[in-house]
Amino acid sequence: MKTVYASFDTIFLGYLVGLLQSEGIEAEIRNIYAAGGFGELPPTDVTPEVCVAESQHARAQQIVDMALKSDSDVELVAWLCPQCRQEVEGQFSQCWQCGYVNEGAV
Repeated sequence: MKTVYASFDTIFLGYLVGLLQSEGIEAEIRNIYAAGGFGELPPTDVTPEVCVAESQHARAQQIVDMALKSDSDVELVAWLCPQCRQEVEGQFSQCWQCGYVNEGAV
């Protein structure tokens, strides 16, 4: 098994595993409980990581890189509520004033 991404954010690691599995790549999180050794062991030995088979590593790394890029490159555009005409910030999918849900937002 070969590492494609390492982080202490285990929720994001779970997201990456799901993403890779949806693309047909067998993936797993390793070292998820090793953080207790932090300070006694080198950080590289205790950091949780997403691992895949070596034969799938190149494709998995492309998918992970695209996921990381898309998260940082998303531009959240404000939208105008069609019911009450209130401007709503792009990170929200529901109008704070009237409760209208914009299915196309976010």
